[in-house]
Amino acid sequence: MNSIEQYQNHLKQHGEATMASAGDLAKHFHAIAAAHADYAKRSFKEGAAFFEKLASAKSLQEAIEIRTEYTKAGYEPFVAESKRIAEMYNELSKIALKPFGGMTRENVLPGD
Repeated sequence: MNSIEQYQNHLKQHGEATMASAGDLAKHFHAIAAAHADYAKRSFKEGAAFFEKLASAKSLQEAIEIRTEYTKAGYEPFVAESKRIAEMYNELSKIALKPFGGMTRENVLPGD
């Protein structure tokens, strides 16, 4: 087999591998989108409750306390959710690059 045929065969194999991983990519994109949507929905509800509580504050001191409580309560869930979604993106990148893992110059252009 000559170099052009080897190159074409190599491209065909990687194309097939890429198409096979497309289903996994779609599943991960869907999971990431769902995670973002769920977090946004929770954040909106918590924000609405915060503003209702803030609007009922009787003094500036009470408003500051409500704001401090809201900030403290929201920090840890935000960090945890950010880490979880970052891990999902990390897994997505591994899956997306997996078909190209064995692709090197030597494999693509043998005999150079």
